[in-house]
Amino acid sequence: FAGRSRDRTHIYFSVDPGEISTVGAFQLVLESEDSELEAALEKAITLGAGSFDGADLRQSEWDLWIRLLVAGYVDAEVASRFDETSEKGVINVVFDVKPGEPCGCDGVELEGLIRVRRERAMSRALGRLVKNGRIRSVGQLEDRFADLEALDGGQLLPGGEVPLRIQLDEAPHSKIGPAGNFDITNGFILAQGGFEWSVRHLGGGLSTFLCRTRLGYSVLPNKVSHFEDHGPLTDQILEWEIPASVAHGLSLFVGGLGATDVKVGYHSVMSGGNLGMRWKPTKGLKFELGYHVEYWHYFPFAGQKARFLAAFTDDVDWQDPNGPRLRRNYLLNQFRFLGELDLRDRTLDPHRGFLARTTVAPYGLAGDKPWVRSTLDLRGYVPLTRRNFTLAMRLYGGIFRQYGNSEGLGLHSRRLFIGGPTTVRGWSKDDLAAPGFPGDERAVQLGGDVLLMSSVELRARPHRSLHLVAFADVGRVWSTPYDIYNKDNEQTSRGVRLSDLQPAVGGGVRLPVPFGTVRLELAYRVRDDGNAANPPWRTSIVFGLADIF
Repeated sequence: FAGRSRDRTHIYFSVDPGEISTVGAFQLVLESEDSELEAALEKAITLGAGSFDGADLRQSEWDLWIRLLVAGYVDAEVASRFDETSEKGVINVVFDVKPGEPCGCDGVELEGLIRVRRERAMSRALGRLVKNGRIRSVGQLEDRFADLEALDGGQLLPGGEVPLRIQLDEAPHSKIGPAGNFDITNGFILAQGGFEWSVRHLGGGLSTFLCRTRLGYSVLPNKVSHFEDHGPLTDQILEWEIPASVAHGLSLFVGGLGATDVKVGYHSVMSGGNLGMRWKPTKGLKFELGYHVEYWHYFPFAGQKARFLAAFTDDVDWQDPNGPRLRRNYLLNQFRFLGELDLRDRTLDPHRGFLARTTVAPYGLAGDKPWVRSTLDLRGYVPLTRRNFTLAMRLYGGIFRQYGNSEGLGLHSRRLFIGGPTTVRGWSKDDLAAPGFPGDERAVQLGGDVLLMSSVELRARPHRSLHLVAFADVGRVWSTPYDIYNKDNEQTSRGVRLSDLQPAVGGGVRLPVPFGTVRLELAYRVRDDGNAANPPWRTSIVFGLADIF
């Protein structure tokens, strides 16, 4: 014990995740309205530190079950509610305890089981817990707790009051780990790597400082496209999140950001900042309201790309004797609202549950460009068997609406794009173009203002180190009649038609690793979309170091 305050008993135990990160200590806080029960717990409970192989660990998949046999009760049950913010390493587990029938037993017994649900074998590597001073192997408790796995953290016993609450919060720590992805499709190479660093500390509340840096380079060879797209891809984020005492789960954040990007026709450099507030009123429910400002500087390419872009905006002067130049840069800003309901059993490779996320971002309130961009992301996971087969489904849509005279590259950078290893497989990144651009012009991707895509995956786990997947993707972007016109006011789009949706099917293998998932997949485009930029073959090899959904 690290000590006992007036109304809490604090128990500390350490977890070593091996080579993944330095998580530090976790604080186990026991709160009870029953002073005798709390005194008995303080006298009897002893927790020992276990060890395990860090290569098998994913922090966001931890699950903790505790069974209490407390003085005066038999089989008091504990139901966990698992809440985590994986991108910052925050783990919060709350237990509701329901007492069983009274008994005449003396003393207090505590048994614990820590399990990664996805991999039963992991529990044998988690080490040991202590019961009344006697070490008991976690593996010996598996059969007793096997039935809890199917309950998915729900309330085990109905009715009655909750006499005891146990909360597991992350103690102050610093963490550094890898962050990035690597994808290859149709010869397009997107590589991003770097590091992610976060520091958590206590100071009138738990605040978080996050620093994330990703570095990469994109290459699109000539043999795949009529143009050469290559250049650095980077993004940097600095963010400080401070809890607010106005309401439970409310926090404020402020940060800065920067990025470099490569789009069809230009390079870009961005710097900016954001501020806002987040509210997590209950498990899985999150709201965010923020204000976001970006300043973009663009560097157009020479040749055919610059001429094509000049047909849609006056911002590019491609006839300048010194080469194509940009007549101005852009100040882009937005209010951003995010709502999210996450009922998945875990963040990485879910087995059951549901996620709904929506964003609404109105632009142009104080900058150059007035428009609104909205998205809706729905994901569902249905267990076909208890552990090894999952049906995963995703439906994603977006609408981009411009107002007034909103031409320019600033507008282009905010449009909707589709295609690539994380959307519709079988096409290169952002290469599934909107219909209606004839000839070689269709090789230049302008994105669209309406996006619709869906994915279905059948996931099998024959072994904890080898996963199999079969998938079907379908999607498209469209430029609707109120969207793109050239400078002569000639309409270049024909509106949304579901018959334009492009399907792809395939399968592959996935290898779980400590920092994500290694994916090797084969995708087949069911029909040709008529894009002159795409290669004549329809089969693509997709390799990646990132989860899809």
